[in-house]
Amino acid sequence: MECHRESCKRKLGLNSAAQLLAAAVAWRAGDYVPDHVDALSRQ
Repeated sequence: MECHRESCKRKLGLNSAAQLLAAAVAWRAGDYVPDHVDALSRQ
């Protein structure tokens, strides 16, 4: 499980388990957009 969590954090550019949890809650609520996706939409 820890390996999967670390992989998710790396792919999403997150640094902590708390950030991963917050991202998961935001994603479930429909409010999460990863920074790299947001940056691409501004170009």
